[in-house]
Amino acid sequence: DKEFDGFFMKTAYRYPVRTVAPGAAVDPADMTPVHSLRPKSVIVSPVDGETLAPGAVKIQGAAWAGEYPITSVEVSADSGRNWRPAKLGPDKAKYGWRFWETDWSAGRTGSYVLMARATDEAGETQPLVEEWNPSGYLWNVAQQVRVEVSTVPAQPRVEQTPTVPPFPPQVKGACIGCHGEDMIAGQKLTRPQWGREIDKMTRWGAPVKPEDRGAIIEFLLSHFGPRH
Repeated sequence: DKEFDGFFMKTAYRYPVRTVAPGAAVDPADMTPVHSLRPKSVIVSPVDGETLAPGAVKIQGAAWAGEYPITSVEVSADSGRNWRPAKLGPDKAKYGWRFWETDWSAGRTGSYVLMARATDEAGETQPLVEEWNPSGYLWNVAQQVRVEVSTVPAQPRVEQTPTVPPFPPQVKGACIGCHGEDMIAGQKLTRPQWGREIDKMTRWGAPVKPEDRGAIIEFLLSHFGPRH
């Protein structure tokens, strides 16, 4: 008969009710709880950076949503200018995955950007441009996969594992208890953004000592700032 008033509904899992500029501070009064999932899809084949031979290519992936099942997936092979429907798998259920595939004729050599966007039963479709929010909740912008069509055989792919620097004790104590190092490494925030993130986590209970705050921000900015 009323909204749950626990910590995560009142404080943590919230996003803006209006469009805000990237990095801007948001008044708590302008935030609402995350209460549903938006439609999302991923391309699993081909993979980003793959070189393909001209001819028939099967593009495959999966889509999922929340309370409303996935009803369609569209695929583009020209950076989103034109779209074609994909064939959906038989599974159709709320909160469930739905596999999809489509055939693409890669007739000319060159670079291509493949994209996929899903639509759920409520009519919501993945956006092509994502609206920013402080915690990145409900991020579901249409994925882009870049491929090269070439008559030259592809060279074996060498996977490069990003190097994550050793985390100093104060950063481990404040951050690693709740977040993996790879998640922190992917943020790429500015100094003000890291400062707000540290202050937010401190309010949520992260053990950040006042005397360590500056050193933590300096480490995060030096290794995981916008230029990295």
